[in-house]
Amino acid sequence: MKRRNNKGFLLLEVLIAIIVLSVGITMVLRSFNSSVNSIKGLEDYLVAASLIEQKMFQLQAEGLNNVPAEGNFDSGNKRFSWKINSAPEQDLSIHKVDLSIVWDTASSKKSLMVQTYLNEPLSR
Repeated sequence: MKRRNNKGFLLLEVLIAIIVLSVGITMVLRSFNSSVNSIKGLEDYLVAASLIEQKMFQLQAEGLNNVPAEGNFDSGNKRFSWKINSAPEQDLSIHKVDLSIVWDTASSKKSLMVQTYLNEPLSR
């Protein structure tokens, strides 16, 4: 019977294992970074949706004539601004209202827009 002399790993085997492990760790870290960036972007959209809802409630409560056509939000939402465009429809008592929220990110400008109809005379 022959006896094998296995006293450990070859240097080449160790190097290949380190390379495979390095590639795996790098891919996991890239995936994690991408996920964090996506979460930050989604957080901005969630804030914008909340602000659009607040502004729509303000439009309904105060009326189209009493809300400025554009402006910036206060407090912690200074990056966000709004713009209201409205036009009468064929029935003069109904107005199509476009409400846009715009904000700056590190790489670009983002926006969220909602269209609705309000039943109120408009003097813009």
